[in-house]
Amino acid sequence: MKERILGIDTGTNSLGWAIVEKSEEGCQLLEKGTNIFAEGVKK
Repeated sequence: MKERILGIDTGTNSLGWAIVEKSEEGCQLLEKGTNIFAEGVKK
């Protein structure tokens, strides 16, 4: 049976994500991406 895993990495100005499919044969990266945001607060 195949299992899909969603990984999320949140930062102060970015959001990263990846979808991995895990099966008896091993793991395979299906999709990945990053969104970078403009600075929300200026000092």
